[in-house]
Amino acid sequence: SPEPHATVTTNEGSAVSYHFNAGSSFDPDGEPIVRYHWKFGDGTEADGKVVDHVYAEEGSYDATLFVLDDDGARLTFAELDRLSAAVAGWCAAHTDPGDRIAVVADNSVAYGLLYYAVPRAGRILALINQRLDPAEQAGQIAASGPRILLGDRCQLDRLDVPIPRVAFGSAEYQRALDHSPFLGPQPAEDDPTWLVFTSGSTGVPKGAVPTHRSLAAAVAVA
Repeated sequence: SPEPHATVTTNEGSAVSYHFNAGSSFDPDGEPIVRYHWKFGDGTEADGKVVDHVYAEEGSYDATLFVLDDDGARLTFAELDRLSAAVAGWCAAHTDPGDRIAVVADNSVAYGLLYYAVPRAGRILALINQRLDPAEQAGQIAASGPRILLGDRCQLDRLDVPIPRVAFGSAEYQRALDHSPFLGPQPAEDDPTWLVFTSGSTGVPKGAVPTHRSLAAAVAVA
């Protein structure tokens, strides 16, 4: 389980304004922390790794910090929007528009964030089948040509590919979650979103590339 740790300081010039920082929280199992939730002791609450809070009046308050890791985590739509914007910002800082970023992992919050964050940044997410053997995975990675490969550490460790790799739960992945949000231009309707490989039941797996237009149409009828 993740361990919450926080520092609280008074904002300069005020006796009721405080700065709350959960940056020293960590998970002994290496899972990324995906939610920081504060209860300030005055009936109000907020989410965020670093937050400021102003109390209505001076007094003694019991503030509480809750942290949630990726193992079985659930996100609200607001949290999904905030975290996917942060990861999109990280993607934009490390790649160029139209670049491909690959992921090989089991289902998780981290996987789901990439599913939305990478297209949000105007990049293409290549979905590598985690059930394939390493040689087959390497073939899909070579075919998709990604700039960066992310995923479960157990999947990345068995791959020998000349691409920068970022494991879920690593310090670099935590930096992605904490990154400033993506503020770039919105992708066009006909820009690609994902590179999805077919099962290969009748031959070599082929890559299919849906667009933002097709994604929006699917959402509209869901």
